[in-house]
Amino acid sequence: ILDLRSNEINNIAVLSGISKLRELQLSGNFIGNLFPISNLTNLEKLDLSWNKKTSDIFPLSRLTNLRMLDLTGNQHLKFSEVTALRKALPKAKIQWD
Repeated sequence: ILDLRSNEINNIAVLSGISKLRELQLSGNFIGNLFPISNLTNLEKLDLSWNKKTSDIFPLSRLTNLRMLDLTGNQHLKFSEVTALRKALPKAKIQWD
């Protein structure tokens, strides 16, 4: 588990090399670019709730081992994007409002 909640993080490029990571907590930050974590294919739980800049969630579609994804409070996300991600990750429980 790597817990980086509420740290005002806006760049997660450094995380791209932690390939064995299974749980990542990134809620309450300023993350816009999710591409750096798209290769963390061992992730099972990912919390991206309440990120003020998250808008493109397409890179998450590569995380086929995800079982839980929290996108709550990301006001820039569109219904169509979340729907497409649900289809790409059928085993994942995706929370979003």
